[in-house]
Amino acid sequence: MLTGSVPSTFVNLSGLTHLDLSSNALTGGLPASLSSMVNLVGLYVQQNRLSGPLDELFKKSIERRIEIVNLSCNVFSGFLPKSFGNMSYLTLLDLHINGFTGEVPPEFGNLAQLEYLDISGNKLCGQIPDEICSVQNLFFLDFSDNRLEGRIPSNGICSNLTKASLDGNKDLCGGIVGLRSSTLLLSSLKESDSATFSSSTAVASFSPSTTDFPTFSTSGSGYGGPSFSTTAVMGVSATTKKQSQHRK
Repeated sequence: MLTGSVPSTFVNLSGLTHLDLSSNALTGGLPASLSSMVNLVGLYVQQNRLSGPLDELFKKSIERRIEIVNLSCNVFSGFLPKSFGNMSYLTLLDLHINGFTGEVPPEFGNLAQLEYLDISGNKLCGQIPDEICSVQNLFFLDFSDNRLEGRIPSNGICSNLTKASLDGNKDLCGGIVGLRSSTLLLSSLKESDSATFSSSTAVASFSPSTTDFPTFSTSGSGYGGPSFSTTAVMGVSATTKKQSQHRK
């Protein structure tokens, strides 16, 4: 098990594409020099004791290529950087169980390739930005256990979600009139989409078994709309499979 801080000398590894320091006992902040790693595609530092803000890290060259960022289960703090929205190739962003504060940046709506977004277990406040609704590739979204408030976006969250959780945000309210029926259909995620992530070290906590059925969870929030159960959609698996094949 590695201890101590993350060395700034990683920047000298100019050809490095994946940096995996997960499941150690690393402390301190991530060195700002990581932002100069022009070929970095995946950054995995989950399950450590890393801390500090991220303001200066996700800028410059790192925005150009990075696809996977997993900073979960640490003690990072401060605001979520707006510069996340400049990562045009980002497909997975996992920040759950940290100490982030402030609002969810509307710039997240610029992440056209994003498929997996988990910012649960932080201290985020304010409303869910309407811009999130424009991320059409998103199939996993978890905003649970924060301090979010206000109305859930009236035009729904995302059209292709197979799992969404808003649990533990007691001041959320309103309906989800625009949540499309495709969100509620039994998906072939285990057969297709999840294979993309399970074949890599993208996120240690991601398990295909948790997304066999579509889920929209609002337990513990102030949500006033209908509740959905997996048993209600058991009969539509064939329809969804056809839709999935069509997307391919």
